[in-house]
Amino acid sequence: MEDLHCQGIVIFDVRRLSPLTDYIIVASGMSDRQIRSVAQHLKRLATDWSMQCLGVEQDATSTWLVLDLIEVMVHLFEPITRVHYDLEMLWGDAPRIPWKRNGSIEPIHSPHGDEVGEFS
Repeated sequence: MEDLHCQGIVIFDVRRLSPLTDYIIVASGMSDRQIRSVAQHLKRLATDWSMQCLGVEQDATSTWLVLDLIEVMVHLFEPITRVHYDLEMLWGDAPRIPWKRNGSIEPIHSPHGDEVGEFS
């Protein structure tokens, strides 16, 4: 998601708090077009990794999109909508999973050996 210029990416471990999913990822996109593009990319990655996608839901103006990958729920917001819904406060009791780039970008491969993008 960072490679696609999402900002403020936060990962919550909700395994002990939610019966529906294991992880929640919250990120901001700067436009409806970017948000839809990131969702399409994530759906392709999920397919490459044999993850089931139950669906994608979005509001009428595409300021909020949620991608349900069963074990992972991804919420993509435009910044103002993100502040309005404040999922960080809602899941404030959940541990945050720290992450950051290590500086080098290497192609990642799906379990099938296909290159699916760049990650570090």
